[in-house]
Amino acid sequence: MNDDKNVGQVIHNKRKELSLTQEDLAEKVHVTRQAVSNWERNKTVPDDSIIAVLAENLGTNIDNFVSKSNKKQSGENIMSDKENTEQSGYKVNKYDTAMGLFYAVALFIGILLALILMVVT
Repeated sequence: MNDDKNVGQVIHNKRKELSLTQEDLAEKVHVTRQAVSNWERNKTVPDDSIIAVLAENLGTNIDNFVSKSNKKQSGENIMSDKENTEQSGYKVNKYDTAMGLFYAVALFIGILLALILMVVT
């Protein structure tokens, strides 16, 4: 592949060559169609665990993904966490974290009390 092509273009071109839809490819590599769409639009890159399966299903060399996705992960055109949370419209704040922790502890205590009551009775 040409070095000027990015991972998304490689995935898109190979998928089209094989006459696969995004849904078809998603089923083959056990991800969602949205994940394939995000790869092709360069919003995200495939996880390391998926790259080998993806290359095999697209009939291409794993190097077409590894070298390009490593460039992306090293900072080339990758969004920061702040940009990702701003785009999603949901910001995780301290209140959300505290409430999640509170509910987890409350659930644990409830289960523990239920077990104690079962043993006592």
